Amino acid sequence: FDAITTPFPNPVMKLENRKKSFEDVQEMIKSEGIEDQMAIDMNEDGYKITLSNTLAFESGTNNLTRQGQDIVRRIAMSFQDGVKTIQVVGHTDGQPVRSSRYPSNYHLGAARAISVVQTLVSNSTVDPARFEATTKGQYDPVAPNNTPQGRSENRRVEIFIKFNIPNKVGFDDFSQIDFNQ
Repeated sequence: FDAITTPFPNPVMKLENRKKSFEDVQEMIKSEGIEDQMAIDMNEDGYKITLSNTLAFESGTNNLTRQGQDIVRRIAMSFQDGVKTIQVVGHTDGQPVRSSRYPSNYHLGAARAISVVQTLVSNSTVDPARFEATTKGQYDPVAPNNTPQGRSENRRVEIFIKFNIPNKVGFDDFSQIDFNQ
């Protein structure tokens, strides 16, 4: 690294590229007609992408569907620059698992998170050490588990993409900074 000849990465350009990637994922969700199965939200550190179980996985398994594989590949290719960490969290409903392969909801949620991480890593230029897979099993529901609709909402995978430059600065505020001073 030579401070004199190595250009300082342009943070405004990085934020603009990140914003475009965010908008591209939003457009993919809309064009695929999967607004009820996938969402992307901006938070202080980056983005949270939520994939429903019905979109991403074959029932009762950690096998990604064809559409799930395609979506995860496209996510991997969207966010490559300035990534600090990518955490994938598997969630399940509160129904007991009846499978010798998955002795508990923790096991099923973890297996699904690992499947998503493996697909992300194989389709991304982000250092594999920046990825992590974890599970909350049935212990972080977004809806009551006493209805089929609620259980369906709880079966999901969340992808948290955190960046080196936080979003909390804001695209507009950050563009006002003169980095040449």
